[in-house]
Parts: sequence; C-alpha cells; structure tokens
Amino acid sequence: MGIQISLKLHEKFTKYPCCFKRRCGILNKDIQINIYFQKGGSLLKKKWWWLLVVLVMIILGLLGGKMYMDNKKEQKTLDIEKQSVKVLKKTFANIAKVKIERIGYNNMTGSYSIVVTMTNKQGQSAYFDYGFAENQKEISDYGIENEDVQKEGATSGKVKVIYSNGSGEEL
Repeated sequence: MGIQISLKLHEKFTKYPCCFKRRCGILNKDIQINIYFQKGGSLLKKKWWWLLVVLVMIILGLLGGKMYMDNKKEQKTLDIEKQSVKVLKKTFANIAKVKIERIGYNNMTGSYSIVVTMTNKQGQSAYFDYGFAENQKEISDYGIENEDVQKEGATSGKVKVIYSNGSGEEL
C-alpha cells in the first residue's frame, strides 16, 4: 500500500503521465506524486516561462553583485580616509576637526588625492588637498593655505572627523 499525492490546479487540466515514485524508508511505503498539466498547453509557452524565470534570476544576480561591489568600494574608501586622517594627525598640530570634502584615486601612481577642510583648536580653518598612498606612515605632499592652521607637529587628542560619505566619528 502506498501514499499517493495528486496536484490538480484547475478543472480543465488533464492528467498526463508525469509521475514521481520514491520509497520512503521511515513509513516503509511507496510515495507517488502525480502532476496535472493543462490540456492543450503548448510546450512553447512553458519554455517562455522558464526563459522569463532564468532572466529574472540573472538580473537579480547582477543587481546583487553590483550592490556588493559598490559596498566594498565604499568600505575601502572609508578605510583609506581613516588611515589618512591618522597620518594627518601625526603631521599637523592642534587639529580639532577634519572634514573630508572629496577623495580621488590615481591609477597610475596608486595614490589618493584628498581635499579637506581642517579646523584647529582656535577655530581657524584651512581648505587644502594632500596626497596619500595606502598603508603609508606620512603624507606625500600637501598644499599650504593657512600657516596658522597648518602648523607642523602632532595632534595627541581626539579629532572629530566627517568623512566624504557624510558619516562621522572621533579618532
């Protein structure tokens, strides 16, 4: 004696021999699944549905991959900005706040050009750019805009940082 499961989606459907049999070890019985297809349904319509399903899966895969890559790129940019601010603290004295305006990458040199507005503890600001290479311990070059703000030395306290994506933290 076996278990029989039938799937009938519509009264107009006619039974075509599409049957799956399997022996179930737990119940020690045969299980049979019958599937009913629509009478007169063409094979071409079924192929179009499968093609549509495959295309939707491919599009979802591509969108998911793009979102993953964008997130990975944004995370790398954030890591570079953090590294550069730590090096900036070792280059200039009395920094209170750093706002990263924009960041650009040079494929030829492998370095970044970062534009910042830096504010010292007296409230004076300087808008300038500097060059930074990943995992370096010093800034490669920077433009001097305001010598009162851009004093060489080191900043020992916490610095408020606003990153190019708008997020902020204290380093």
